[in-house]
Amino acid sequence: MRYWIIGLIALWAVWLYTKPNMRKLDARVDNAIALAADCKLGEAQGELIALRSGRATAAQVAHLQAAIEQATPRCEKKRARASAWTEAQAAAEGALDDGDAPRALTRLNQFTRRYGEDAATRALKARIGTAREAPARMAPSGALARQAQSARQLIDEADRDIKAGNYRAASNRMEACVAMIDGGSRECAAFKVYADRLQQSMQRCLDDGREWVGERCQ
Repeated sequence: MRYWIIGLIALWAVWLYTKPNMRKLDARVDNAIALAADCKLGEAQGELIALRSGRATAAQVAHLQAAIEQATPRCEKKRARASAWTEAQAAAEGALDDGDAPRALTRLNQFTRRYGEDAATRALKARIGTAREAPARMAPSGALARQAQSARQLIDEADRDIKAGNYRAASNRMEACVAMIDGGSRECAAFKVYADRLQQSMQRCLDDGREWVGERCQ
């Protein structure tokens, strides 16, 4: 009887040693679910494999598997958004460096229309807004400077056209200038109005059979 008792005690000790600790397993499952919720899917999958080949119950494995599957689409979308944001931010920052705030805003809007806004997009939008309101504080190089230089050249050419009496050519140059500058150019627009007015006055003068000399009808 004594040996039977010793044997039973030994079996009981072995059973206690090999019995799964459900509390510890539940804690591991909960931790893996938290990893999945935090989009650390690789770590969560690794724990799932370890639990599946260990002492976890079928219910625990199934619970973790469901949590991973539920988190996967959201995490894929989060990963895609992060990748798209890296590209959009670089493009918008590059446009700002070129002095082209409208192009930066267009690139940012393309991103927010698809993925929505957050603190980072709002901060960048505020910077773009500041750049648009104060173009004089932007770097003299870049797209904005090139546009300003081209506009000045067109204005100078239009001025020469007017002195030569070719008001239509001057008007056409100023129309191109207005279209070239983002948001239009008040100087080019005003010069176009002036050239159009001279063209109309000259035409009326000639229709009346009079002579147009030095921007005046005689």
